[in-house]
Parts: sequence; structure tokens; C-alpha cells
Amino acid sequence: MFEMRDEYGASQVRGLGCGFWTVWALATAAGGMTGQAAGQALITSILPPDSPTLTIMLYAVPSGLVMGTLLGLAQGAVLYRYIGLRGLRDWVLASLVGGMLRWAVIGPVAAEWTLSMNTGIIVCNVLIPLALFGALAGAAFGFPQGFVFSRHLRHQVELDLWAWVLANAAGGLFFLPFVMLGGLTLSAVMAMGGFVTGDRFWPALIAMTLNWLITGIITGVPLRDRLRYHARPSHLEFS
Repeated sequence: MFEMRDEYGASQVRGLGCGFWTVWALATAAGGMTGQAAGQALITSILPPDSPTLTIMLYAVPSGLVMGTLLGLAQGAVLYRYIGLRGLRDWVLASLVGGMLRWAVIGPVAAEWTLSMNTGIIVCNVLIPLALFGALAGAAFGFPQGFVFSRHLRHQVELDLWAWVLANAAGGLFFLPFVMLGGLTLSAVMAMGGFVTGDRFWPALIAMTLNWLITGIITGVPLRDRLRYHARPSHLEFS
């Protein structure tokens, strides 16, 4: 008779239900919210008025690093039991890369595109760059984070990386209807561009928090399945 014995793995799998999904989504939203708030406050305090796009990109680097650190720590706290201390370190570093790309490259470029786009439909001039920003910024986090999984989780296949990247990109797209219905589109565009005026601080923060909440909900699905696969019993004993 075969008997599977891997109590640690079994306990890990049992902890990957709806509760884990909820904690992951809330941790992602909390990390994104605090990172966005700190980033907005930082760039507002150091950016010269009426700065050109290249200057905004330069001054946005610290904001991106702050966001990446706070998001990485919040998500890493949930993942710690599965990836360990070294995995947590690598997760924060991967999130730093994503935060820097989101704030200092993808956002300002997309905002510049908003100003120059002319499709003939005003709403499309805003929504198309905002949608591309959301998708690319999500992928900028997902791609380096995917390599952390490949390094620290067993049973990794190439499809896992792309599933994670696409799930993060989807979070950047599917928050748009909520932003539009909430009247937060202009604030989201300002947050995308990196510089948020004082009167738009809270609406922009709410818009980006919605972004991270939706991202957490969507990425929770492949993450939960991936961790279950990693934590499944890995050996057989005879009894």
C-alpha cells in the first residue's frame, strides 16, 4: 500500500483557499496604495514646476523605487512561507524594477502620448494611453517577479511565467471601468504621468488603489494554483 507523507506540504496546500486569495488581494492593494501615496508625496515635493517629460522621468525614479519597495514587502509578507528570506529579498528587488519602470518610463511616456494623440474621439485619446499604461505597467512588475518564482519554487514551467505576466497586465486593464464609473479618469491620467496636483491627490490615490486591488484579485488565481503545485507532496513511502 502506498501512503503519501508530506505533512508540511499538505498544510501549505490547505492554507491556499479563499482566505489566502483575499489576503493576497488586500496585501497587494495595501502595498500599492501606500507605495502610490509615498511616491506622489515624494515627487510633488522635489519636482520643479512645469517640468518637461525627461525631467519628470528623472525625478520619478525615487518614487518608483519607494513604490516597488512597499509593494514588494506587502506581497512578500504573504509569500514568505513559500519562498523564504532569500525569496523575499528577490521579490522586493523584482518589484523595485517594476516600480521604477512604471513611474519613470511607462507612465510619463503614456502621459506624453495622451497629449499628442488625436483619434477624433476625445475619450479615446485618454483611454487608449491609460489602457496601454495599465497593461505595460502590470507586465513590468509581473515579468521580473515571475523569475523569482522560477528560482524559488519547484515544478516551474515556462507557461507559469507568462501566466503571471498576463495576469498582472490584466489587472492594469480591468480597473479602467471602475475608474470611469467613479469619475476618476482625469486623476488616473495624472497619476499615470507621475505628477499629481494637490487637489487630485486623493482621487488619484483611489484610482491607483483600485488598480492594485483588481490586480491582486486577478493574480490571486494563478498564484494560488502555482503555490499549490509547488507545495504538493513530493515523495512516496511504503507502509
